[in-house]
Amino acid sequence: MGTAEPGSGDPRLVDLVADRLRTLAAPTKEVVELLAVGEPLGFSVVESICTPEGVEDAEQQGLVVVRDQKGRAEASLGHPLYGEVLRQRMPWSRYQRLSSKLADALQSTGARRRGDVLRLATWQLESGRAGDPVLLEKAAEMARHHFDLGLATRLARAALGPGSGGGGTVQRPPRRGRGGDGGPGDALCHGR
Repeated sequence: MGTAEPGSGDPRLVDLVADRLRTLAAPTKEVVELLAVGEPLGFSVVESICTPEGVEDAEQQGLVVVRDQKGRAEASLGHPLYGEVLRQRMPWSRYQRLSSKLADALQSTGARRRGDVLRLATWQLESGRAGDPVLLEKAAEMARHHFDLGLATRLARAALGPGSGGGGTVQRPPRRGRGGDGGPGDALCHGR
């Protein structure tokens, strides 16, 4: 500890935030970690994955904010630094497991909203499991269209699969972009 992560500013502030998040009860921590991986999320998605007590506690502590977005309750972290600190310090296995939960939850809704295909494919890729090649290819094209070439390349390689020359292996994404390299496709993928 004692050194700031890239882009996070004062190391003391980062350490204070990390200490606060480290002491959270497990159900509350799951809520904020889930949002660190996938925010913004529909409130119903958060409720379907996390316990009601964890969701309520995270909201009461100001760690999570729920807003009305065109008639849909949407949850996000109360401050961007929470997500940055959590993503930087989250074990890869936990990141994969949460990505898998998010992919399953989004797939169960039918993935009908703008950006859902890209989010679903990204979470499937980050979960370490093989995704649908057609979905991955479509998502790669969306990422390319939004000039997020890092994410587009990762998705296209995954669509090709093992043995096709595309690699087919999952590589850990850059932490700051949660799936891409922080490009415009990332903004679409994460609802911004």
